[in-house]
Amino acid sequence: MHGLRIVQYDSFYRIFTPTGVEIGQVFLPPDRQYLKHAMALKGICLYLAKIWQIQDSTKR
Repeated sequence: MHGLRIVQYDSFYRIFTPTGVEIGQVFLPPDRQYLKHAMALKGICLYLAKIWQIQDSTKR
């Protein structure tokens, strides 16, 4: 998502750069609302990618 990698453990998400550096951890409510989690993570990853100056390799 936005050039970052996300690893999920139930409602706990770890966010990594493409090189494997962990730059964030997010815990969302354990309500199994994964679409809502994805929308929240999309916004979080957008700003983390801007801060870390990471470009999405899937967009050209």
